[in-house]
Amino acid sequence: MSITTIRPLRAYSPYASVPAAQAASPDARRLAGQAEKARLDAVKRAVIQDIADDRPAELAMKRAVEGARVSAAQSLVQLAKRWLAYAADPASYYANPYGYAAAAQAVKQSEYHLRTEYAVRAALKAGPRPVRPVAPVAPVAPRGERGAPVWREPGVWVANADAFPGPHAIAKMKAAGVKWVTLQIADGTSLNEQTQRQLQHGFIQQLRAAGLKVGFWGVNRTEPEAEAKVMAAQCKQWGADFFIANAELEYKYTSADGSPSAEAYGRSQRFVKAFREASPEIPAALSSYGRADMADIDWKVWRDAGFDWLPQAYLNDFATCDPALTVEGGVKAGWPKDRIHPTLGLWGGGQSRLVPASEYEASLRKAGTVGLSSYLAEQMSEADWAGLTQMIAKGGLAS
Repeated sequence: MSITTIRPLRAYSPYASVPAAQAASPDARRLAGQAEKARLDAVKRAVIQDIADDRPAELAMKRAVEGARVSAAQSLVQLAKRWLAYAADPASYYANPYGYAAAAQAVKQSEYHLRTEYAVRAALKAGPRPVRPVAPVAPVAPRGERGAPVWREPGVWVANADAFPGPHAIAKMKAAGVKWVTLQIADGTSLNEQTQRQLQHGFIQQLRAAGLKVGFWGVNRTEPEAEAKVMAAQCKQWGADFFIANAELEYKYTSADGSPSAEAYGRSQRFVKAFREASPEIPAALSSYGRADMADIDWKVWRDAGFDWLPQAYLNDFATCDPALTVEGGVKAGWPKDRIHPTLGLWGGGQSRLVPASEYEASLRKAGTVGLSSYLAEQMSEADWAGLTQMIAKGGLAS
């Protein structure tokens, strides 16, 4: 089974917002149904492709998927768990720290997809329901150039620092014209082991010596104060140049099962308050669902605390996440255009298709924003790097 089939980071998913979309209009409900079908079809194709190269037990699973006797998400969970078992076997090809970590993340991600599938099916069957009204956000008063200059420059994201070692990383980024790199520092309160290992081996010093800015990003879960404390402390310990928060489902008013959650909605305020008390001056940004106008997160709290907006413009996952559309959605949600800097999905084929850098470039130029980043550096192909290099070299998309 290919380790590139399953992404190691949560992707933007409109499905958790399906109940809210249903209540909005009949068209929204129709589009939500189409989105669910498109995702399940994409998952099914990925499952069948992986199973096709495996043993008789998996071939039986393939027949089950093709006959719709089990859902595609269920099959993906089973495959991920079998992959994890392979990784735990010392005699297996996957028996290495990276293989095991990737398999464990695949299990977590596939189980999340399964829960989401159940929630979507239930929501579509139940029909529209009342949705908490969201007050319009007043535009932020002009105050010159907003945000830190770093967000206007080209950057890349790294989740597994072991797979993007110093000399290799520096050569790739310098050749492409990249100015900054962000390393995953934590998932909730758990520190990223690969990043810690590389930092202790002088990774950050190597990158800075090459003229690159180095920052951290963390995945926000359900303990905002504790997570803010851990992430801010790491930024201080290692002298990070900037920080990016990755807040998604755990921060939405509408839960995966369609129920409202004031607690989840309130986590934005709690995290931002705790983080800014610990790190009031560090340049910061927020990464989340590509379409801010389709996700009921408390965007204003982040914006008012000086966080710029880095929408996940993962066109390789969803057509709704075209960069120009993510910028448009961010403006609708109250973000000033000069504080929006899309993150492009350049880790290979996503849930829908492989999108070349040239296609992202055309949409970015249409959007008219300055500043971009690419996710994930360690999984980018040579073609991805070549496309990113060309995009940056042409100018006009980043400073």
